[in-house]
Amino acid sequence: MAFKGLIVRDSVFNIKKNISKNIALAFIVKNEGESALQMISSVFPVINFVSFIDTESSDNTKKLIEDYLDSILIPYVSTTVKFTNFSDVRNLALRSVPHHCEYILVLDADETIESHELNKLDQFIDDNNCFDGFCLPRKNFISDGKLRDYPDLQLRLFKNNGFLYDGNVHEKPNIPLSYRPSSNQLFCIPHINHYKYLKDQSQIAQRENLYRNLYKENTLKRKEKLLERLGIEIDPISRLSKEEGAL
Repeated sequence: MAFKGLIVRDSVFNIKKNISKNIALAFIVKNEGESALQMISSVFPVINFVSFIDTESSDNTKKLIEDYLDSILIPYVSTTVKFTNFSDVRNLALRSVPHHCEYILVLDADETIESHELNKLDQFIDDNNCFDGFCLPRKNFISDGKLRDYPDLQLRLFKNNGFLYDGNVHEKPNIPLSYRPSSNQLFCIPHINHYKYLKDQSQIAQRENLYRNLYKENTLKRKEKLLERLGIEIDPISRLSKEEGAL
């Protein structure tokens, strides 16, 4: 299979890995095979392993990615699961990263990192090694060539120390000590390019609708838990009755 415009097997041995760290790439994907290949190709010089979760793509996304990883000799693990929420699925990808990988880089299929940005990565990690995770600035490109919400800091690079994601929507890894740069430090930090807003409008609407539904579901669950706690505190007799009935 030809992978036009991507790093391919013939060029693999001519590309010098420009980082001394052992980094795994982790991502989730659904029906985004071509975009995922662009993303993987963009970070090839700094990754040593890939862990990805396919959430029941209806096309050949999973096989396309696996064939490409085979072609560029990158070891990987892949799994297909039914989508529940973003945290659960991302955590599956994180748990599949082997222990010998020191760091995990998390990207979405519609994101890339340019080569001149990757060159900053090794020094950046060394200079801030006391931190467990690193917030990377993200460039959200929109149709008129401008950037949206810059620097839009994203906690996407962290040590492989068992950190997991929390939250159903706009999930974040639960990392207590993370590096968050000030505006005058952005120039020395690798940037993520994000192309979500250049997609077909129907795709954007579909994704936003998924976010809204997950947010509503998460809010309802939290409300139910809160009411349950309040009920126990306000009505101890009811609680005792339940406990006695269980005996």
